[in-house]
Amino acid sequence: PNKNHGKRHGVSVMDSLSSRPPAVSLGVPTVLPGLDEILYREAEERKHRQEMREREALDHLRENSIPRLSRRSKAYYGARLERELLAAFDRCPERNFIALNDQKEVLAIPRGKVGDVLELMGFVKDNSFCSRLGVLLDREESGMICFDRL
Repeated sequence: PNKNHGKRHGVSVMDSLSSRPPAVSLGVPTVLPGLDEILYREAEERKHRQEMREREALDHLRENSIPRLSRRSKAYYGARLERELLAAFDRCPERNFIALNDQKEVLAIPRGKVGDVLELMGFVKDNSFCSRLGVLLDREESGMICFDRL
């Protein structure tokens, strides 16, 4: 028998295969040219549609979170606020009745007592806010806030 059977120039086929460097992979070749660009564009479009759906959902949530009151409810709550505010003005120790230009006397409080009135209504008293609110409510700059002018 031939002793060189399966050998090339004295090297076996198995030795030849194991001594070859491994094949270098250059990535998966695309079957269709431009396929990766198409897939990228589709992914961008999906991302854009998802962002649009999220914005629409947020807008819908904001729109539905705004309380809607009927005219009747607004009138009811307006009258209730007026009653509670009048009661708080009336409980303020520094309240006074002052005459307006038309000689009508109205209930009034010193501008610096706005915080006390709000506190009597159950609100937290914030001196900085109350000071600014007092200036805004004292339209005549008289130092007094008239209940009838609110």
